[in-house]
Amino acid sequence: MKKHIAGLFGFALLLATASAHAQITQTVRVQVPFTVTRAQTTIKLGATSWGYLIVPVAINGSGPYPFLLDTGSNRTLVRNELLDTLGVSSKELLPVNMAANVSYLHPTVAESVTVAGLSVHGLEVEGIDADQISRLRISIQGVLGEDFLKHFDILIDNHAKTLTLDNASDLARSLTGDHLPLSFSGMRSGHFTADRLVLGLKLPSSQATAQFLIDSGTNYATVFPSKAMPYNGRAMPGVTLLTFNGNSRCHIDFVTLSFGSNTFRDLRLASCEGLTREKVDVDGMLPTSIFDRLFISQAGGYAIANPRSLKPSGDAY
Repeated sequence: MKKHIAGLFGFALLLATASAHAQITQTVRVQVPFTVTRAQTTIKLGATSWGYLIVPVAINGSGPYPFLLDTGSNRTLVRNELLDTLGVSSKELLPVNMAANVSYLHPTVAESVTVAGLSVHGLEVEGIDADQISRLRISIQGVLGEDFLKHFDILIDNHAKTLTLDNASDLARSLTGDHLPLSFSGMRSGHFTADRLVLGLKLPSSQATAQFLIDSGTNYATVFPSKAMPYNGRAMPGVTLLTFNGNSRCHIDFVTLSFGSNTFRDLRLASCEGLTREKVDVDGMLPTSIFDRLFISQAGGYAIANPRSLKPSGDAY
């Protein structure tokens, strides 16, 4: 049976993406003031057979609608048909450099984007065609990206299938574990990309530190080599990466990676046809699904892999 890697590979890379993440270039944006309401909320997530996490999202008080939770996309994307229904669609076309080619999105401003009562107001979102989203083979109305999530500390619990958002510091104070430093930008062709969650790690094949995107929009770890390379290692052929712009054939190696005190053995690492480092802003992608729980402190600039909760006494359990 052919296996599929679930990944957006639209690469929402804002040059100053369900997840190869779009690079929006040569575009002047009007800064829209926004506000964030409420402090903390936890919501149950849906899950698909391929490992996608689905979060209920309300737009302008309407909904909620099923959205893909995607820490690897720096833009929130909404189906054009839904924006039309809500009366906030846009005729403007925004060129977006995807990993494979250029697509066109429709930028507009949502009065509010809300998850379980916690809202960001005045958020710029991008309208996307239904045929692009349908290539992921899941029924969603959009993608909840890092432009929303960056306003909160977040805890993704893959075991309980929950998402906790906190715009104070209560969640950070309640968890303990190794602090893994994060950076919040990528780099492509000498240009920084905004709203990224990037973790430095060492691959077995290199002594250099590789910059990997923390990505809940994919179910395989993926590496982007500097150039097309011959495959080696224990191969698992017949794997396909599903993207907004079509599919790519991939090869799988099995590697061991360590993050703080956590070691992951026989982790599947994909390299995909035509996807090299020059086309993206990071060295690879790391799926959040490999962790039981993952805490990301946007305010503190660190992540904790499989954090432990603290008792009121301060002891971990």
